[in-house]
Amino acid sequence: MVLDLNLGPGYAKGLTFEGESEQGFILRGSAAFKWDFTDYARFIQNVSVETAGFNTRTISETSLNTRLTSSMQMKVGFKATHNTEVEGDQPKLSTETSLTLVVNI
Repeated sequence: MVLDLNLGPGYAKGLTFEGESEQGFILRGSAAFKWDFTDYARFIQNVSVETAGFNTRTISETSLNTRLTSSMQMKVGFKATHNTEVEGDQPKLSTETSLTLVVNI
C-alpha cells in the first residue's frame, strides 16, 4: 500500500461562459492511495481539492485494475467532480463510469 499526500498554493486564471475573467490564488490538496492486494489486482483512489475565492472543485477518482490473463487486462473506474460555483443550470456534480478492456494479440 502507498499513500501520497500533497498540499500547496497556486494561481488560476480563466474565462467564464460569459467571457468574464476569473483569476486568483488557489490552495490545492490531493491524496493518492494505491493498494496492490494481489499480484493481479490493484485498487487506486485519487482525491483532490482546489479552492479559490471564485470556486471550490473536488475530484474523486476510483479504479480497480486487474490482469485477467497474460494477454487481457480490465479496468473499472468511477470519477466524480463537484464545483461549488457553476454557470447557468449546469449540475454541480458530474460523474463518469468507465470499463476498459485491453487485449494484447
